[in-house]
Amino acid sequence: MRFDLFYELAVPENCGRSEAEVYADALAELELADGLGYRCAWLVEHHFMRGYAHSSKPELTLAAAAQRTRNIRLGHAVIPLPLHHPVHVAERLATLDILSGGRLEVGIGRGFSPREYAVFGVAMEASRELVEESLDILRLSFSAHPVTYHGRHYRLDALDIVPRAIQQPHPPLWTAAVSPDTYPWAAARGLGVLSGPFKPWFMVKHDIGTYRAAWGGGEAPRIGMTLGVL
Repeated sequence: MRFDLFYELAVPENCGRSEAEVYADALAELELADGLGYRCAWLVEHHFMRGYAHSSKPELTLAAAAQRTRNIRLGHAVIPLPLHHPVHVAERLATLDILSGGRLEVGIGRGFSPREYAVFGVAMEASRELVEESLDILRLSFSAHPVTYHGRHYRLDALDIVPRAIQQPHPPLWTAAVSPDTYPWAAARGLGVLSGPFKPWFMVKHDIGTYRAAWGGGEAPRIGMTLGVL
């Protein structure tokens, strides 16, 4: 078992800290964690959730953390893929992998907020298709070859996506996992799963068993679980 850190960058009204102080404290904590042997620090991406999560551009925070740490891995968890063009995602992730010296971990998901979908002009009912196509393009972007992709939502022709991630074959890929169907879907695509305390443990345990049974990759399956600690 390995221990990671997970940040929402919450700024509740009664906490007595400003946004600037929360960001400064988080970066200072990551510097400390870097020397204490924590495996990875993850930052969420949420929008329009005052108080709960002020981490709307985690890639910028991760870039700052990359310059203040040397050992701890840095995780983007999760990127709501339907809200972003996959080429932008690929470019940002490759840049982060370079800036961190190959310490990036990538978590993807569909997102859950109807308001985010409405504001960014995306049809929520298309979320599964958008994730599938974006993931395909993201995987293609890790190669040294121009990307050609013809899907229902995205069409790319011999596109040079630069820069390129330095981890080989690519940074570890994870997905948020809440619904039971997500676990075999993730296993079939070689993705690690990031679970949370969103339902009783006996249900999560069953889902993890399904994931392990469906896993067909050469490496060991990867399972992360978010737990609150007081």
